[in-house]
Amino acid sequence: TMEDDDFGFGFGDAGGDDDYASISAAKAKARGRGKKGGDDGGMDGGDDAFANVGEGGRSHQRKKAKASAGVFSGMGFSQPILRALTRKGYRLPTPIQRKAIPMALEGKDLLVMARTGSGKTAAFLLPLLERLKGHSSKVGVRALVLAPTRELALQTHMFAKEYGKFMDPPLRYSLIVGGDSLESQFEQLTVNPDLMVATPGRLLHLMDEVKHFSLSSVEAVVFDEADRLFEMGLGEQLKEILRRLPGGEGDTVGPKARQTMIVSATLPKTLADFSKAGLNSPEVVKVDAEARLSDNLFTAYLTVREEEKLSAIRYMCAEVIPEKEQALIFVATRHHAEFLAEWLRQFFGKKALDNAKERREKEKALASLRDDRKQK
Repeated sequence: TMEDDDFGFGFGDAGGDDDYASISAAKAKARGRGKKGGDDGGMDGGDDAFANVGEGGRSHQRKKAKASAGVFSGMGFSQPILRALTRKGYRLPTPIQRKAIPMALEGKDLLVMARTGSGKTAAFLLPLLERLKGHSSKVGVRALVLAPTRELALQTHMFAKEYGKFMDPPLRYSLIVGGDSLESQFEQLTVNPDLMVATPGRLLHLMDEVKHFSLSSVEAVVFDEADRLFEMGLGEQLKEILRRLPGGEGDTVGPKARQTMIVSATLPKTLADFSKAGLNSPEVVKVDAEARLSDNLFTAYLTVREEEKLSAIRYMCAEVIPEKEQALIFVATRHHAEFLAEWLRQFFGKKALDNAKERREKEKALASLRDDRKQK
């Protein structure tokens, strides 16, 4: 399932960063004596920087400053962003966000490297929303996020709307991905969107179809999961998009200041070469990039006899996966999906949904999963 931390919001101990995870026994003991607890980012005290209480007021000021830097409210976000985060119950940034967000808010080019589930998406999405503030009457897209797949683009688009919902005037968004009609995407352009989330192929197709549409107004661009973009053979499309951005070879308007952020779990050579061309004096932000799996996730490989597969799946759903959790089961074909869902409904009723549907029905099924999760 898609966890909240996949989009960057820690609850309590953020973990996963050498800068925060390495706490000496002395610190731990001091925390126990002082009953200060808190997360490893120093939210509730217990850090060496605060141990010398003899410095009086200065120590208190340092403690207050560090505490502010460890929460979203101390990172410089405006009230609309903070209101959205508060409503969702998010207070503590993850390690990658602590490092990346301040530099992103300053408008610096970034190469962000961190493992899956570390909160990379919010590390770029929140600063983008802060930069946009609210809808602008200026014609043209101001921020562009490129994603490797339709599904990731849908998720990013959804989260952008959630965390920008209190902007005034309201931000306008567009989602340009394959599988939707070009006509509906033409209509999205007529509302003058501020933020566009797109897959590279469909974006270039749209630009070829709509002659007056260009990227010359883009102030910030993000290449999300860039390693996957290149693994999928989209390198040439990315280079063409880069060429059409402000300051690129194909830009007819002229050079402009453009913020570029490349977000990835790994750095293959093709991506490294692309980064050199697309980034201007970038800051490299790296947290646990070597381990691609979050501490909150684990993998297991189970071997069972062919005739026992269905029983094993049923047992996992009924006995291993906690009752309030959700599960996604991937199978090889549409036929397998329909069969397995029908078989599981005998035991779990309507809780078993299959994704072997038309596009609209798939989206309704996923929406049902999300709504059910919120109710829990």
